[in-house]
Amino acid sequence: MKKNGKLLAWKFILLIQFVASCALVLFAHKMDVLPQKALIELVIVLVIALILMGLLMNPKTFMRKKNNGQNEEKRKRTPQISTSVLIYNTIGKIISLIISIVLLVGAVYCTKTTKAVKKVAGNTTTVTTFNLYVMKNDNYTKLSDLKDQFIGFVPSVSTDAYTQASSKLNEALSYKTNNYKHTDDAADALYKSKVEAVFLSDAYGTVMKKRHPTFAKDTKVLWSVTITTSDKLAASDKDITKEPFVLYIAGVDSRHSITETSRADVNMLITVNPKTHQILLTSIPRDSFVPLANTNYQFKDKLTHACLFGTTNSVKTINHLMDLNIDFYARVGFKMVIKLVDAVGGVKIYSDKDFVPWTDHSVHVKKGWQTMNGKTALAFARERKTYEEGDRHRGANQQAVVKALIKKISSSSTYLTKYDEIVDAIAGSFQTNITATQLKSLVKYQLNKSPKWQMMSSVLNGESEKVTGGYMMPNTALYYMILNQSSINENRQYIVDMLANKKITVQKDQTLATAEDTDNSTASSNTSSASSTAASTTTSNSSTSTSNTSTNSSNTTVNNQTTRRTYTNTNRTSNYRKTTRYNSSRYRRAYR
Repeated sequence: MKKNGKLLAWKFILLIQFVASCALVLFAHKMDVLPQKALIELVIVLVIALILMGLLMNPKTFMRKKNNGQNEEKRKRTPQISTSVLIYNTIGKIISLIISIVLLVGAVYCTKTTKAVKKVAGNTTTVTTFNLYVMKNDNYTKLSDLKDQFIGFVPSVSTDAYTQASSKLNEALSYKTNNYKHTDDAADALYKSKVEAVFLSDAYGTVMKKRHPTFAKDTKVLWSVTITTSDKLAASDKDITKEPFVLYIAGVDSRHSITETSRADVNMLITVNPKTHQILLTSIPRDSFVPLANTNYQFKDKLTHACLFGTTNSVKTINHLMDLNIDFYARVGFKMVIKLVDAVGGVKIYSDKDFVPWTDHSVHVKKGWQTMNGKTALAFARERKTYEEGDRHRGANQQAVVKALIKKISSSSTYLTKYDEIVDAIAGSFQTNITATQLKSLVKYQLNKSPKWQMMSSVLNGESEKVTGGYMMPNTALYYMILNQSSINENRQYIVDMLANKKITVQKDQTLATAEDTDNSTASSNTSSASSTAASTTTSNSSTSTSNTSTNSSNTTVNNQTTRRTYTNTNRTSNYRKTTRYNSSRYRRAYR
């Protein structure tokens, strides 16, 4: 009887496997990323597994029936339970339990994926903190101390978050108002005691350092309020598995959350054509001097500052700059790069220089091909001071990291073995206005078709100049990238042709390409180099080359990974609205 009881337990174990199978199919269907063919194949495999385990555990499969000789007239047969039957039954139970555990883990992963997709897709939430700054040596200790005092505001920053934050301050305090046109004007007023406090976004801290390097040490936050808003830019209704689309990537250095308002240090357009299987990465230097959408395109500033007024503002700014209609956007936190690269086991990237990144001195990037971990890949993507092309070469480095990640993740073996780590890396450090349905359909398309993508890259070109009149800090001369219109037009045409389902070819930019880079499918835009309008002299230990023009010249000296350029300019009238050129006849830019 004991043996029979043990044998009967196989039905309960098989029931567990059946429930686990149903759970996996249910959650996989709910996840909605597996192609229908794959889902059907999964069901067939699970049914076969149930049948095989049932046969293996069922005692009747292996038992022989013998005549017991006690009641020969009735020819009654009694099953004989042998040792081999018990062995097969036990093995079947163990295998079935293992299968059930694997299936339940798979169901958990499906649930995790569904939650992650909901968290990142269609998420347009932005969190902005506004601070009331006072000078640290003042005697103000609480908000009520500022009653009836003058507070500086910048009303031209007319975002929904700023309006809501100002209303919160009005409810909490009675005060007098001094309005300023620009943030640096308000900061100057605080330093000169024209106001007792200024009300600014926490994200402007890095901007203030340009005007007042010790701003963080000289001031203190007396009161703050956090406002949560949502970007109003709706996603395109395109079928992204059939129609080409443009995705704007904003790489942000958020200190706390991906939803936190911050500058966009990475500004990249990714154009995808699912018909021609081409992907084009177009980088726009962060210091590009462009008309900002929030000023109705009347004032210019660095492209990186556009994101301080919302990701939608960056999208509109780039649309106006390149005469495009961007379909989607995504915000990517720098922390995600570290997590994602580490999750896939590192990425193989080529570096044309040996250097220690200025953003992380604990990292050493070697010249040549190497497998970078997350920390190294991020430092490599943020480096500009090592390179003569500066911001443009940084854009090329960022593209190299993106391409390496796409190649690694699109590998089926990596996707399956590193699935959990990849999901963890993306969730919380990535948000996009692409809907969950669109995102799932794209994943389903990749899993079903497994197309071989041809990846190309291009970086907009221009000249680095020192200019006053930027929107955020009009009185401070800063270095900006003055984009060449020919480069804008050429890169726009690449994107327009891809959207028209044309297969494009992008010429290699010799100022960024390396001879050792053997990936022929990757190229940079063959736009004219910034140095083509300025003569250059390059001095190194091994070679010297010189060229001159009648208007200006530049000298580049490489010494201990330090590059400096000295420009000589003739006095000329600015062609940029409400800006003035830096009037000194010579100025120097130190890249490192």
